[in-house]
Amino acid sequence: MGYMAYARKNYEQSENVHSTAEMVNAVENDLDNDDLTCTKDADNKYSFSNKFGSVDGSVSSDNITITGDGTTTVDKSKLKDEYVDHMSQIQAMTKKIGSQSDNNHHVDKFSLQEYVVAGFLEANRHGNTPKEKIEYVENQIAKGIHITNNEYLSGLYKNNGKYGAAYNPSTSQYTEFTFNGNNITGINKGAGVISGELHLTKQELERKYGPYRADLTKILQGLEYNKKHAIDFYKK
Repeated sequence: MGYMAYARKNYEQSENVHSTAEMVNAVENDLDNDDLTCTKDADNKYSFSNKFGSVDGSVSSDNITITGDGTTTVDKSKLKDEYVDHMSQIQAMTKKIGSQSDNNHHVDKFSLQEYVVAGFLEANRHGNTPKEKIEYVENQIAKGIHITNNEYLSGLYKNNGKYGAAYNPSTSQYTEFTFNGNNITGINKGAGVISGELHLTKQELERKYGPYRADLTKILQGLEYNKKHAIDFYKK
């Protein structure tokens, strides 16, 4: 309910939502279609992710606080009054979220290559959610060698104990990842690259990309294929 109060304006503008009933239906549909994911990060702490971006939620005895583009705090009693006629739907959604969270918290540890692929996806600016980022990268890989320099994803590499996902052959651009226990630092490198670091944790990548593990495998296979066939790309 707290998330729905926070995201109401986004749904009104993008999905023509005009009432509380329509808002509940829209969020329920997004959960069912995996367009909205919600995971439990700790006791009374949750993460929400969809096409509008990602936000965090925390629950106290009296309030629900959503942190994303600013912070929104909503009184529980007001939420109950607003959504009292829709509690059966909300209870079903809550049960679904709990099931998703339980599954995510039991994700087996990723392999090193899976962490690199997930980190590469997280660093990708094309898309706001894991699903959108995956769809973009899968689309690029599906094009094979028939693609421009700045779109060709040319593989995973290891150099001096550091791991990278390379792309854009014209500028030798790549994202390099350094592992320090559970912490991962990603740095974009290459000609004309905007400097800056991306700080991630293994647990964060497991939480976000655990539900899409089959996609990680598919992308990894595509990157390995592209690396083996890079010579064909340069010859085209």
